[in-house]
Amino acid sequence: MTAHIANDAFPREATMPVAVRWLGFGGLVPFFTLVGAMALFGTDYRGFLLFVLVSYGAVILSFVGALHWAFAMTAAADQPAIRTRLLAWSVVPALCAWAAMVLPAGFDLILLVTMFWVHFAVDAVWARRLGLPSWYVTLRTVLTVGATLALTLAIAMLLLNPAGPPDLVPAQLTCPAESVGLEV
Repeated sequence: MTAHIANDAFPREATMPVAVRWLGFGGLVPFFTLVGAMALFGTDYRGFLLFVLVSYGAVILSFVGALHWAFAMTAAADQPAIRTRLLAWSVVPALCAWAAMVLPAGFDLILLVTMFWVHFAVDAVWARRLGLPSWYVTLRTVLTVGATLALTLAIAMLLLNPAGPPDLVPAQLTCPAESVGLEV
């Protein structure tokens, strides 16, 4: 079954718009910056950097899921089943991202990597069905490879470093309650 988007809601440019390219690839910078910082600082700040990396990954996974909500809103009115499927799927990445935020170190990254690839597969199917521009799947491929490569490097760092599971916040960043005027 082929779906269609109402009133040509999405432009059909043959080439990727420059703004899309810059914003999309710019979204990879935090992934690789955080993984680089994890490698540079070793275990001293690993827990904090891992938390920030997982948080960013969760935000991005939620964002790509929300794209399907937009696709559903622009789907033709005579295709309620298509709209329902798109809406239902659009919240799955956000729920998985939320779960990743509370999983132990390592498992959180594995869930994010898995969901980025599952979402990519779903995205590729819907892009074809909805007739999205051909550059969309190309962009999603590059961004999924980039994000999951960074997350996989973080997994490798956790596995290769025998220091054990990271603390959420390193001791140097904690603040005693008394220094902020709280009674203990």
